[in-house]
Amino acid sequence: MNEKWVKQEKRIMRKYGLNPQPFSGAGLLFKEDGENEFVLAQLKCTKGKSIAIKKQDVLTLIKHSNESHKKPAFFITFMGQFENEITLVCARPFDLMDVAQNLKLKGD
Repeated sequence: MNEKWVKQEKRIMRKYGLNPQPFSGAGLLFKEDGENEFVLAQLKCTKGKSIAIKKQDVLTLIKHSNESHKKPAFFITFMGQFENEITLVCARPFDLMDVAQNLKLKGD
């Protein structure tokens, strides 16, 4: 992952009150892209018009969140300038309220 994308990933995770994980969660100790005390998050972002989400990525996020006793959240970001950037947060219906209550929207 190039440095520009790593910087953007960290910015997006922090914007929602999550701590970005070293190496995008690819290490032995940290899993996924960001977390706080209650939520474990995976982020997919693109400059393109569409994005593909693999079922295995979602299942892995759920597995890691269960292991860490946190709620899983999948972030999808379409990159853009200012108001053109769109971030969606996906969660299972029974986790949705807990995820929403434990994200803290911060300015850039």
